[in-house]
Amino acid sequence: MIYLATPYTHPDVEVRKNRYREAVAVAYRLTVNGHNIFSPIIATHEMGNQFNLPYDYAFWENWCHDFISSSKVFLACCMDGWEDSAGVSKESSYARSINVPVRFLWKDDLYMPDEDLAKFAFHEFPQSGDKWTL
Repeated sequence: MIYLATPYTHPDVEVRKNRYREAVAVAYRLTVNGHNIFSPIIATHEMGNQFNLPYDYAFWENWCHDFISSSKVFLACCMDGWEDSAGVSKESSYARSINVPVRFLWKDDLYMPDEDLAKFAFHEFPQSGDKWTL
């Protein structure tokens, strides 16, 4: 399983909705090309909204750690806001501390042909400086 890390927490509800939609689009593209993806944002966004649960990382930290521990790879999406995300930062640090490989998905990776994306092993270094808009 690949743990898909994307930024989420933001005071503006519309930003959180857009980040959720982007996580869904990324997970879809990877899943249909054979990657087994777990996204905590996809798993909790609707439930959190329906039951007015906290959306900050501190509330979900232990829950996320359980899934990271079960993952073969921690995949950080280099999308808008990822470099400032306390959640992505803390999760990647935790993954490294338990020897789960940390890899990065760049914006252009989603546009590669299906056969290439299906066997893609992801980047060892982050992409910086480019806004990610799907």
